[in-house]
Formats: sequence, C-alpha cells, structure tokens
Amino acid sequence: MMRRHILLMCWISVIFTLAQLRESCCCNKAYCAAVVSKCMLLRTCECDYRKECHCCKNCSMCLGNMWTECCDCVNMCPPKNSTESPPTSRSAVEDLPDSVPSLYSVLVEQTGLKWTVMTFPVIREFQQPDKTTETSGNQGVSFYHTTVNDKNVTIIGECTVVYFDDCMSRPQCRTSCESMGAASYRWFHNACCECVGPTCIDYGRNAVHCSNCLD
Repeated sequence: MMRRHILLMCWISVIFTLAQLRESCCCNKAYCAAVVSKCMLLRTCECDYRKECHCCKNCSMCLGNMWTECCDCVNMCPPKNSTESPPTSRSAVEDLPDSVPSLYSVLVEQTGLKWTVMTFPVIREFQQPDKTTETSGNQGVSFYHTTVNDKNVTIIGECTVVYFDDCMSRPQCRTSCESMGAASYRWFHNACCECVGPTCIDYGRNAVHCSNCLD
C-alpha cells in the first residue's frame, strides 16, 4: 500500500513538472514528454550543468538519441537561439566516394519519377588586373585614377542536381544519392535532399526545391 502511494506521488510530481516544462522555442512537449518523465522519475537530470555537471552523463544516457530535441526541457543545455536561421537555409554536405557518372547521367534523363532535375551553368569569375589611367586637371596637374574592371564570368560547364520530392532523413538522403551514382549530396535541415552530379562545384545549389518538402 505504501509503495503504491509513493508511486502515485511520484507520478503526480512528474505530471506537475511536465506541466511546468519551460516555455522554449525548442522544448517540444508532445515529443519529449515520455522520455522526460522517465528521466524525472529516475532523477538523472537534477544538476546545474553551468556549475557542476555531475549528472550530465546519466542525463545524456537517459535522454539517449533524443538529447538534442529534449535537453532544453530539463534545463540541461543552453536555450537555443529563437532567432536562428530557418532550417531551409542550413544544410550538411558530403562527398560520395563511389560516384558513377554514367549511371547518374542516365537516371537524370528519366521522367515521371519522384524527383525534380535541375541543370544550371557552372560559372567561374575572373578579375582582370587593375588598370591605372592618367588624366589632366584644370591646372595642368596630372591625377592618377585606379579602376577595376567588372568581374568576367566564364561558363565552364553544366551542373545537374536532383531534388527528391518528399522529405527524408540524412541517412536516407545519402543512400538515395549513392544509389544514383551521385558525386555528393546536400541535406537541408528541413529534410530536403539534393543529389549533386560529378560536374558540379560547391555541392550544387544551396536552395531548397523539394516539391513536398519546402518548409
């Protein structure tokens, strides 16, 4: 009876604490409630990481792979900047060692598949050396003006990238682009996946164009 009473009190305490979860841009109550309640019951996250982080290891083990999303709910990481750039403007890139250009070029010609193919010129900018010209002023004094020519743009090839229509995880993006023979990939933090062809530079285009994954 006493044990049941203690458990009941623990659950009441957890429910009350969850109701008081800090209002934060990154504390997802619906996503984190279960794991946070478990960690609260185990009392694994009850220390101040800014002073003495003696519970940090146990707390990280308790939250597991949900640490990034839920550490803010238990006051175990700095609150994330609510003004940070949107997910569509942030991405991760990686080279793929087993690129197959011939396979990639065939697949990007296929139509009716769940991706969008975009081709754009690969551009290099060259700047000519400064030129100095001499002109005469009203009093016969020479003035030297240094001018810089506009940058000359040279097209050195074409880049073809593939945007999958639907959102996917980064491992799925990597695997999908590998299966196409792509040279690299760019995975946006909103889960849009871009496969980059072998003739591209700078990992394709740093812009989201996944038709069903734009937010």
